[in-house]
Amino acid sequence: MGKCNSIAVHIPNHEDICGLIDGLGQPFSSASLQHADEARDYTTDLNEIEQDWDSIVDLFIHIGFGGNKPSTVVDLFGNTPDIIHQGG
Repeated sequence: MGKCNSIAVHIPNHEDICGLIDGLGQPFSSASLQHADEARDYTTDLNEIEQDWDSIVDLFIHIGFGGNKPSTVVDLFGNTPDIIHQGG
């Protein structure tokens, strides 16, 4: 676990991902993969991602570049929601 004693939940607003969730009839989980031993720039290059992670990832779903819009981050630990970061 990281430095915090909390988790983050991502609620998608992407048409293809929402369609996949609707088609499955249930939510699914995914992970943000990071190299623990080195700092790297964020990449959306599918070939680079597959080269780095193919040995431990069972399935890659590529639906094209999503625009890389930042997410809104909301802290729900208090009595009222607190927007930590306003996304795009």
